[in-house]
Amino acid sequence: SQVTEMGLKNFAYLFKMSDAGSEEHIELCTQMEETPKMMNNLSYEGLIGWASLRGLQGNTPEADEAFLKASSMKDATGSDWLYHRHFGHYQMVTMNDYAAAVQALRTAYANNPNKDPMTIGWYAMALVKSGTADDRESLVNLFDELGKLHETSTDIAVIREELMNNCATNPPHVFDGLSKSGGGPSALQQARKLISMARFDRDAIVQNGGIKQMMSSIASDGAGIYRLATRLFCAQAQWYFNNHCNEFFKAAMDLQTLNADWPFPAAFAAYAKAKLNEWD
Repeated sequence: SQVTEMGLKNFAYLFKMSDAGSEEHIELCTQMEETPKMMNNLSYEGLIGWASLRGLQGNTPEADEAFLKASSMKDATGSDWLYHRHFGHYQMVTMNDYAAAVQALRTAYANNPNKDPMTIGWYAMALVKSGTADDRESLVNLFDELGKLHETSTDIAVIREELMNNCATNPPHVFDGLSKSGGGPSALQQARKLISMARFDRDAIVQNGGIKQMMSSIASDGAGIYRLATRLFCAQAQWYFNNHCNEFFKAAMDLQTLNADWPFPAAFAAYAKAKLNEWD
């Protein structure tokens, strides 16, 4: 049917081609929005593509509705791993709920026999963004599994190499080595180290009294961009640690108050506000 064809085309534009957002894709989306009862007639794949599109556009109410409907459906083989993959991507990219993303993408990875690059890449990124001890262990196990597969598959070897590069981390102690003689640790240096700790050494933050305690121990003194950047790094670390951008939005607004002429905090404040679906 026309609706099924449009749904599958949208899915292809989003995830199979390089021209997502092109004039042809925008024209297709307009046709889908104007087609009567379109949502009631989409196929399983078309519905997931529509939900993914709405999520990437920031229309979370429609995305949630479409994903909920797709959650009770399966493909022709009786599998639902495709739903879990794209729902996990939505949770990671749009909602910033990394725990939910890991849960969904872990299911997709386990149930997808093809081990395709999209599923592997999104699952690995969700594990990195979550950063818990269990998820770091899962990432190690994922690399071990890919390590076995890459011995017999060129494509898997390429995927593994790309993931190793993208997931490469600077451990917190790397920033200790940046101190110059006579200067000692700077506030900017400690704030940047805190981001690394929030992503890859969360246990150390807990042992040192929590994220707020560690932020308050970093004096955001100095002049101009250094003071602003220090506070911005602290806010970013808090966002990573709590997996929520409410605090980051508030901190970015405070930074904007400190220096209204510097556009960086205002831009991040707008980004965080959009993530919270506060559009007014």
